[in-house]
Amino acid sequence: MKNALITIALLIVFSLAIQSCGEDKKNTEAPKTEQAPEVTEQTGDAPVAEETDAPAEEAAAEVKPSGLADNTYKTPIMGKIVSLSGLVHGDGTVNKAEAAKMVEKAIPLMFKADAGSVCMVYNADGSYAGKKLVKYASNKKIGIIGQVKTVNGVKIIIADKIESMD
Repeated sequence: MKNALITIALLIVFSLAIQSCGEDKKNTEAPKTEQAPEVTEQTGDAPVAEETDAPAEEAAAEVKPSGLADNTYKTPIMGKIVSLSGLVHGDGTVNKAEAAKMVEKAIPLMFKADAGSVCMVYNADGSYAGKKLVKYASNKKIGIIGQVKTVNGVKIIIADKIESMD
């Protein structure tokens, strides 16, 4: 009889222990993280963070734009033509003659947006737009209207229109 009571008491203790372990697993879900702000304007800028009841440290943090967002832009994306290899050693600026030589040698020209992103530029038919970019390589500012996508981690612009903004 004594052994039966001890066995029942142990079963009760183990079942309570198992139950309490199960409750801990339910309550230890990953904390919800704040999602990145959505792009709301055609400029590619992120909205300013609104004040909330969050702790002072979190409320003090500013939202910084991280470049171009994947989006279709109806207004020109402002920037300049750069050399990918030139960006490694400096600001990447090229003139029209250098750009033409680079395209002949299959060295990629890129578009560096004022927002900070460096993008490959393609035509609407999917072909590389290097020859079109050569025309604008000497310009200080150009504008591209089109769609920005991220493909395998690389930003690309499918250009509908490229124009000088000088």
